[in-house]
Amino acid sequence: MILPLFLCLCLSSNLKAAETDANNDSENTDEVVNKAVAKKVYKQLNVTNYDQLIPATSYQKYTSVQPVSLLKAGRFKFNVGADVVQNETYFSSYGAFLGVQYFFDETWGLGLTGTAYSSTQNSQTSNLKDVQGVNTDLIPSLKNKLQADLYFVPFYGKWSLGGQTILPFELYLKAGACQVTNQFSESSSGYDVGLGQIVTLNENSSVDVAVQLSSYKETGTWAQDKVKNSVSFLVSYSFFLPNLTKGE
Repeated sequence: MILPLFLCLCLSSNLKAAETDANNDSENTDEVVNKAVAKKVYKQLNVTNYDQLIPATSYQKYTSVQPVSLLKAGRFKFNVGADVVQNETYFSSYGAFLGVQYFFDETWGLGLTGTAYSSTQNSQTSNLKDVQGVNTDLIPSLKNKLQADLYFVPFYGKWSLGGQTILPFELYLKAGACQVTNQFSESSSGYDVGLGQIVTLNENSSVDVAVQLSSYKETGTWAQDKVKNSVSFLVSYSFFLPNLTKGE
């Protein structure tokens, strides 16, 4: 009876030692860095630096979204940029715009934008005039546009440039009302919707790119009050003023 009991105790001791060694080996593998570490473990190990838990050479295995460096809440945003109309039939139209927005928080904002356009006749219009003898002077072209929009910013992410530089960005949706004036000073109202991206440069500035659809009733003898859908590509530089509510 004594010999079998002694063998069992020895075997149990050896198995426990082997299990301990296996656990220690697994703790030294890459699997450990994927485990959540409780706060009490930090205190027990007196951890003051991540290098004490994860070797610096292991950082390359992990990705992270950088914190938002451009905060919008309680700030006015001013932007200046260019507007290129993509679907004009008779003209090539380019615009320059100034805009101002105010953000109530990081998600919602209101904006006002004014755009002045320069329009030149394209080859199709020249053909109507020179070949077919059509009077193209009555064809309306864009002169200016004023719009007021509600901004909704639901998404945040980052760009990687060459694996060396990280540029945070935010995607936004906007919708609102617009008033369009042609070269005959005839105005009509409509609505606009857009999808854009704010690419952060630093905590006070950004580059914005957007695609916008404006729908309005085109007036004039040639247009015969038909509804027109104008698609534009916009790019601008934006500057943010300090937070107005920061001192509260």
